[in-house]
Amino acid sequence: MKVLLIPPTHRYSSEYPSSLSFSDFPAGFGYLASSLKQAGHEVIGGNFNNIVGYVDAPTMLKTELTKKIKETNPELIGLGGLCTDYKFLKDAIGIIRSVTTAPIVLGGQIVNQDAEDVFSLLKPDYYVTGDGDNAICQLASAISGKVAIEPHIAGQHYDLDTYPFPDYEPFGIQEMMDNYGMATRLLYRYSRTNPRVYNIVTARHCPFACSFCTQHQVYQERSIPNIMAEIKEAYEKYHFNILLILDELFVVNKQRMRDFCVAVLQGKLQYGWDFDWMFQTHASAKLDYEHLCLAKEAGCVSFSYGLESASPTVLKSMNKKIDPE
Repeated sequence: MKVLLIPPTHRYSSEYPSSLSFSDFPAGFGYLASSLKQAGHEVIGGNFNNIVGYVDAPTMLKTELTKKIKETNPELIGLGGLCTDYKFLKDAIGIIRSVTTAPIVLGGQIVNQDAEDVFSLLKPDYYVTGDGDNAICQLASAISGKVAIEPHIAGQHYDLDTYPFPDYEPFGIQEMMDNYGMATRLLYRYSRTNPRVYNIVTARHCPFACSFCTQHQVYQERSIPNIMAEIKEAYEKYHFNILLILDELFVVNKQRMRDFCVAVLQGKLQYGWDFDWMFQTHASAKLDYEHLCLAKEAGCVSFSYGLESASPTVLKSMNKKIDPE
């Protein structure tokens, strides 16, 4: 089955043109692409970011999405995003309905947080809550076999090490890395003058259940060997020089942080890796001086709590302990 996956257009409602670097590309689409390919389906990427020459974003989307559908004739179309992507999703679904009868599946946090209302307002054929990797494969197989399936598909939690590594090729990762490295940088300042950023997800969801935050889901971690295998594969393929860890709670488990740092140091020694890395964390992680020193030794240049970068001053203060001089 041919599946067209459409990530949101960055700043669709507020700014056009607005470039997007790979540092801010939604990683979930890479996982959907690799899972679908592993299940035997053909994946078509509909990434309409970094396209210029139109009067505004809606005109661009209508022209480019219509052309993509007519050229590829997909049998299933997947979209998703955050609540801030509502206007984009509404316009995209309207365009799709005017061009093709292919079924539409919607996922992402906009669905997870308000599934029934979003389904009734945007009217996709199907909607996925929870992890979409296996759910979208289940849907594609059902449609291919002409098997009836309910509109709501609840994604199940599986061992993250069993998932294939994300595949960003359908979405133009090379162009984003080559030409748009300095485009967005929503969270971080880069440590390299010619940044080539690769995103990695080492865990999903959150172990806490804060009342002010999003719906709680089971926290899942990838094993350190599995993470290192993706880093090795991506480094050899894309030659990145900055690794951006997308988890919001990377170092909740300090032993895991230590194991990660040791593995990165071993990789740099064994494979000649040359990259800096950054992460996000939570105040509950209670980072200590020893672990931060080890992180700096392994190439960490910054970390943040939410949107506030905490690292440049903190890591700079560690030079005396880490540097031999």
